[in-house]
Amino acid sequence: MLEITKFAFKYDPAADRLRIAVIGKDGRCTLLLTRRLAIRWLKALAQWLESGADPALGLEIAHGRALSRLARAAGASPGEPEGKAAGEPVLVSSIKSVQSRQSINIAFYAGNDEAAAEGAFGRVAGHGLLDRLARAMGRAGWSDTVPIPEWCRSASLEKQPMRGKATLH
Repeated sequence: MLEITKFAFKYDPAADRLRIAVIGKDGRCTLLLTRRLAIRWLKALAQWLESGADPALGLEIAHGRALSRLARAAGASPGEPEGKAAGEPVLVSSIKSVQSRQSINIAFYAGNDEAAAEGAFGRVAGHGLLDRLARAMGRAGWSDTVPIPEWCRSASLEKQPMRGKATLH
């Protein structure tokens, strides 16, 4: 199992899948995600972020601030994670998440009992992950069937340019 530290999303039109390039502490891999699983993952991330939001701040402002914080932390490192992923891409068959108030642990499975990759995300990283996932789904042409929350759409898709690497904390 690969513990996720960096990731990048790209749409593969030939396979009609999202490719998630993942770099972990002990290697690299590429995950392939179907539209159905991407939508489920997006809904779960959005619900988790909504459930712990500060009502005084508002989700759109919190989302924009989180994206700004991630952009500053990434610095000038545009593009996808360097290097090639090891082995063949892994088709994700299920995604499991365990949520707490401050973090969400997400594991990607490929039809067996062992996770292919797993990561724990705090709220700021969760906003970045939701933003990247929503953008990739939009680039895939799936936006007509994607339940992107309005607070995410207005803070991410319309105002912020897509940035390179994301480091998860």
